[in-house]
Amino acid sequence: MPQRSEEPSPADIIQRARRFLRLTELACELCESPGDYAELGAHSVAIYGRSVTLVLQKLRSRVDGFDEWYAPHRQLMASDDLMRQFVELRNSLLKEGGPDLMFAQHVRVSKNDAGEVVFDNHFVGFAFRGSPPTSHLGSVLPPTGIAQQGRLYVRYLAGLVDQAEQRWSA
Repeated sequence: MPQRSEEPSPADIIQRARRFLRLTELACELCESPGDYAELGAHSVAIYGRSVTLVLQKLRSRVDGFDEWYAPHRQLMASDDLMRQFVELRNSLLKEGGPDLMFAQHVRVSKNDAGEVVFDNHFVGFAFRGSPPTSHLGSVLPPTGIAQQGRLYVRYLAGLVDQAEQRWSA
């Protein structure tokens, strides 16, 4: 009969969460690549980003006070427009064969000093189809692509991992 491996310590769990966080950061960089690589990046931000929180939840059975610490974060993530969109994208990919993404490009029309009309094309990359996230942590989000939105998502997740590490990593 195979021996059961030793249960991971809180420090091991946090290290695994940090590894998924790093993969999410790399995925954000892929979002700015051409073609299929950008789509791969968008999918990976959603999947690896959610994995960060799933791994952190393994602390629940190994540390005291996890549920009290995590509850406000869970509520914030569930009510935050941006973070909810990434979880919904991940669920769509894994459960329905998503994605619910579109290629986006913004064109800004303005006039230069001579009064001539100027078109400024700004490549955004992949963006959420339908109703894109419009707010994050109480602030209005300008229209951007998943690469920029992913960076905001990663920033929040990094703070979550940092807090867990400060509390439970020896």
